Amino acid sequence: MSVDGEFSFQGKVALVTGGSRGIGKAVALDLASRGVHIAFNYLRNHKAASETHDEIVALGVRCLRHRAHLGDDEKIRELFQRVEQEFGKLDILVNNAATGVQRAASELESRHWDWTMNVNAKGPWLCSIEAAKLMESGGHIINITSEGSRRVLPFYFSVGTSKAALEAVTRYLAVELAPQGISVNAVSGGYVDTGALDHFPTKDQMLESGRDTPVGRMVTVDDIAKRLIDAGFHAPTMSFPVAGTLMVEPTESETKAELDRFCDAMLAIRDEIRAIENGDMPRENNALKNAPHTVEDLVGEWDRPYTREQGCFPPGAFRVDKYWPPVNRVDNVHGDRNLICTCPPMEEYAEAAE
Repeated sequence: MSVDGEFSFQGKVALVTGGSRGIGKAVALDLASRGVHIAFNYLRNHKAASETHDEIVALGVRCLRHRAHLGDDEKIRELFQRVEQEFGKLDILVNNAATGVQRAASELESRHWDWTMNVNAKGPWLCSIEAAKLMESGGHIINITSEGSRRVLPFYFSVGTSKAALEAVTRYLAVELAPQGISVNAVSGGYVDTGALDHFPTKDQMLESGRDTPVGRMVTVDDIAKRLIDAGFHAPTMSFPVAGTLMVEPTESETKAELDRFCDAMLAIRDEIRAIENGDMPRENNALKNAPHTVEDLVGEWDRPYTREQGCFPPGAFRVDKYWPPVNRVDNVHGDRNLICTCPPMEEYAEAAE
């Protein structure tokens, strides 16, 4: 989240591990578009690394690409030495690089386990320690984890356990590095259809299960944005600059009370999702899917599995001077994605000119 007045990306330096393809490349390009100088490592695909490097430079920032195997302690130290030589500092580290052997636990060999753990858990730990040395004014470390850290997936034993280890690494480093002004967080994007999934024998099933989410389909930014309207917030910018995301940008004029109200609303939305996850609320008929709620909903017939108060006055909403949306969902982005001519016929222009 970018917060005007509190954090500026311009001129910052970020290292994105595994940044030549997939999620890593998307993150690197997004940061570069915000004025961040980029360093990334890759292992084998020189062509992809070269193409990514050129795309980043085309955005007007500096870029360092460096080949490094993150399961090798010495290669990690060399990577950070290059970053220091090129930029002299580091503000953001995104531990994205990952690997794994797709086998059941009974079929896995010790070398497979070591390979996966070294890259997916030990690598981010060592990268974070090296990064902290270059973050003299504080910084941000983001570890990319996955669904397999908490769910049992077919042939995902080594990767899933390594990601669970990475989440533990995140918690410990968050506490240890906090006094240095360095935040450490983990992010799971769910099932993302990138080239990495091509190596999974159950790719189609994984993507299908990813669609079987608490709201009955892929969770979209629409669900959250529409529900925020119920709480009295202007729907945030959606799918810019990154598709399928929310961009929340409080201004310096926002009071702490207003920011607290927004946090209450977002936490309440998470609780509503959790209720669906636990089966306490239907997938197709809930406050998220029905948002936003209008005055007509409030005073009309009510046959929904949640109360009028839950629907129309969620945490964060004002009781007095509440904003009421005039309609429910209409067609979302249909008009943005389809050319619809609403121009009057030429005869009307001719008549108006007479």
